[in-house]
Amino acid sequence: MAGLWRRAWPGGLRSRMVVVLTAVVVGTALAAAGVVYRTAAQSLVENAEKSAADSLRTRVETVAPGIGFEPEQRDLEILQRNLGERSAVLYGDLAAGEENLHLVSAEMRDAVERRREPSVQRVHDRSEAFLVVGTPIRYAVPDGGFEWSEVSVYTADSMAAQEEQLDRWFAWAALGLAGAAVAGVVLALFLARTVLRPVGELSRTAHRMVEGDLSVRAEPRGNDELSDLARTFNTASETLEANVEELRSRESEARRFAADASHELRTPLAALTASLDVVGRELEGGSWAGRDAAATAVDETRRLSALVSDLLDISQIDAGSARVRREPVDVHRTVRESIALRGWADQVRLSGRGPETAEVDVRRLSVIAANLVGNALRHGDPPVDVAVEVTQDEVAVSVTDHGPGIDPGAMDRVFSRFHKGDSSRSRSEGSGLGLAIALANARIQGGTIEVENAEGAGARFTFRLPRHQEGDSGEDE
Repeated sequence: MAGLWRRAWPGGLRSRMVVVLTAVVVGTALAAAGVVYRTAAQSLVENAEKSAADSLRTRVETVAPGIGFEPEQRDLEILQRNLGERSAVLYGDLAAGEENLHLVSAEMRDAVERRREPSVQRVHDRSEAFLVVGTPIRYAVPDGGFEWSEVSVYTADSMAAQEEQLDRWFAWAALGLAGAAVAGVVLALFLARTVLRPVGELSRTAHRMVEGDLSVRAEPRGNDELSDLARTFNTASETLEANVEELRSRESEARRFAADASHELRTPLAALTASLDVVGRELEGGSWAGRDAAATAVDETRRLSALVSDLLDISQIDAGSARVRREPVDVHRTVRESIALRGWADQVRLSGRGPETAEVDVRRLSVIAANLVGNALRHGDPPVDVAVEVTQDEVAVSVTDHGPGIDPGAMDRVFSRFHKGDSSRSRSEGSGLGLAIALANARIQGGTIEVENAEGAGARFTFRLPRHQEGDSGEDE
């Protein structure tokens, strides 16, 4: 039952307000109409009863003096005719108008004939209502009092006029309730519009903020609680906009600093690498310690130079200054050359048909493939299987190693910057940026990279790029 009620109950705030307010108005009108109708009906019936009792008493007092204490049948018939068609007169075993006695209940006859008490009752006969009045006849005595006789009289008056009046009142009450329902709906809609319009405006303003427009503000109207809410919302919006602007400024400065630092470091590092190569060659005939120191310096300088190059690349992507140069490319050949250029051909098994062309950035495609294969060789076991598949709509290249795979708990962190596959080593050949750069280069071309643990092998990375580009992406040159 509770579940049915919850399903039937309106879900919207406006609908609930209309239902509740209409129910309150109609309920109040129904209660008021019920009280008024009941009071009016009771008053109408009481007046009818009093009028009927007074009328019978007057008529009896008019004709009773002609009836003795021991009337005969003829006297009873005269009295019955004077009282009216729907009347009856009883005296002992004598009766006049017996055909009307079916309207008189046993309780009324007992009260009138035995207890000598006037009585009034409402009865129904053949779907018609009657007001039956009964009373014993009393006579004045010489001492100024009254004495009840053995003669009892009964009259029945139709209540059709009263019922018609009640029906008219009921119709007016029903019409009033219908009007109250309409007025309740109109009032509820007006109040709902008045109350919910500021809420709706505030909701639309919040949606615009969610979509990125932090400059939008609510418009307070009046001095009620909703206006206070709008002002509080505006204060929160201003604070949020200021904080976001500050964060964006700091992020932009950080990116610019990383890009500038990487750019400034690239030239001296290249010169330093070249100089160390010369020093290494000069020390080839020298001591072992000198040669080892020179080789270490050269390796570390090259590693630092690669890190600076990676930082510059990812800083450009973050800053939105990276450009995508799309051109028809043989994907299979590009991947094969990227692997061969880095001397990994003997550790990689390349599969896939060729030539298959796609409109991609050849340099970024090569970077993605190289970073994924290099990651597989560093953190997995050879051989590394590279499968190239070019369909009608996309390019898919999967790189699978034969290592232990990736811990499921670390699966969502593999593309994080400076994340290293083996956390026990503080230093490794990688910079920790390879997978992050690969993902950034895939996304900038409208693609993505997926990672999973392959069955019967190690980790598998699959990058997908759209094969064709429709129109100008705004990043091409």
